[in-house]
Amino acid sequence: MFTIGIYGFTLTKVTHFSFGTMYPVETSLFKLKKYRQDKDKLYLTAFLELDVPDRNEVTDLIFHLEKILSFIEQRPVLIKYQLHDKENKNNLSDNYPRNIIPNINLSSSGEVLLEDSFSKNSRRYFIELAINKIVIAEDRPFATMLHKNVLVFSNPVNYLDVSYYLLFSGLESLVRERENDFKSNIAPIMYRYLTKHGFNVKQQNNKHHEISLDIYCSLRNALFHNGQFQTTPMKRGSQLISFALKDFYSQFKRLNCLVILKEAGFNDTSINWDFSDYRHPFH
Repeated sequence: MFTIGIYGFTLTKVTHFSFGTMYPVETSLFKLKKYRQDKDKLYLTAFLELDVPDRNEVTDLIFHLEKILSFIEQRPVLIKYQLHDKENKNNLSDNYPRNIIPNINLSSSGEVLLEDSFSKNSRRYFIELAINKIVIAEDRPFATMLHKNVLVFSNPVNYLDVSYYLLFSGLESLVRERENDFKSNIAPIMYRYLTKHGFNVKQQNNKHHEISLDIYCSLRNALFHNGQFQTTPMKRGSQLISFALKDFYSQFKRLNCLVILKEAGFNDTSINWDFSDYRHPFH
């Protein structure tokens, strides 16, 4: 049995998966939330016992699982430090690391899925779905989009333009692959894809700008082609308006996260699927 530490993931219950089992180190949600607020340290919060005999499969699984857990927390999660033969999770040696100080940003914009204290199976369900999609089905567009989402908050310094481009390019690549359209302008392709998945979007909306895809696409073009953080003036009714990236970034980031959940086949009544209402992620 291969046992290794998990740092930074909120887990209060023993949770079984097809590939192994996670065991919580700390079961107090209050303490775990305090850990998550620490901007310098990642705390040992769980152990992972893997029931996978092939060492190469173990390495691959841990790599992807780290990204999946990080996506859920919207904060880096690390899986490190295998227990030695004479160690066990209930009797750790004094030199086994209880926390890590990584050289990465540890802030979080808020978890994507509720903790198991509030929704017993949400995290387990998504983790299983995502592992199957990435490792078993080898769905490269999905894996790339999820990894780019995690890169946004895993860099030592967060630059708004880099973050937005990572999110946009991850979504664009997946959408073009799913719609099998690599030549058309991205706005109508994105509109077809998103409406199929139940998202309230328009190619252009003069009243509700936050659901207007042409603004998000124009912001991407302004960054990529001109190095600008706002669009050139866009016609909205009788007005010409320039839209700033800072006013649309949070909505687009939420949309990116929700698409990843949809792509995995995840459906949960606790999720607020309205990406424009990003301040209220759960019902």
